[in-house]
Amino acid sequence: MGLGGLWGVQGVGFSVVWRECVGLHAVAFLASGDVLSKGINWLSIYIGKKPATTRFPYGYGKIQFLSALLIGILLIGGAIVFFSHNVQHIQTGQIAPPSGFAMVSALLLAITGEIMYRILSCSAQRNNNSAIRAAANDNRMDALSSVMVLIGTFLSYSGWVIADRLMALAVVIFVVKIGWDIVREAVHGLLDLGLPSEIGGHIQAICTAIPRIDAVNYVRGRHLGDNFAIEIEISLANDLSLATANEIILETKKAIHERVPHIDTIHVTFVPQQA
Repeated sequence: MGLGGLWGVQGVGFSVVWRECVGLHAVAFLASGDVLSKGINWLSIYIGKKPATTRFPYGYGKIQFLSALLIGILLIGGAIVFFSHNVQHIQTGQIAPPSGFAMVSALLLAITGEIMYRILSCSAQRNNNSAIRAAANDNRMDALSSVMVLIGTFLSYSGWVIADRLMALAVVIFVVKIGWDIVREAVHGLLDLGLPSEIGGHIQAICTAIPRIDAVNYVRGRHLGDNFAIEIEISLANDLSLATANEIILETKKAIHERVPHIDTIHVTFVPQQA
């Protein structure tokens, strides 16, 4: 349920949802930023695909990390506000049992959220896109939260009235955890944490397998949104001509581009072989 869905239940249906199932209202409230987050994702992907310029020689890909950071902050902020509001209602004793219809709504939300998660996570993996990955985690959160609300609604409907409220609080805590994970990943991307170990090891193995390379001194990289920029230093024999060294560098770049996905730019430098 996105922002439009939440507004749709306001007026005629808002008070009914609030009285009948607070857990379901928690899911609706915390998912109300879906339209906003998807809009941010779309904008960041659009900007990130713009070609590099003299002012931004590495392109605009890092805008995707800013997008993910904003989504994570919105999730955490919304969760904290709802948590405080729900605790106040519990303290005042404003508790009412939900209706059976709330369970149907929670089930539909769980199915929809899981379907969206699978679609977006597949797209994020294929494109190595942090913004889409954050949106996918947002939908997985919606699905799992709806399952938790379904359980709480069933228990509350069966006689344990406060279960609905307690499950709503559990949903909020769960959302804060996911929001924090999104923020942490975004900050790592913005601070150039480095290449994932599996990608760095793969590139190291490719360079080592090239016969005329004496040693690979280092492999470094930075995130550029969807892709990576790679820096490599290799050692070559002292008696090689510059033309031969250039051929080895071109061969190295070609091998990496062919065998490692999501590589944008590759900078290879060489130094004389150590005695």
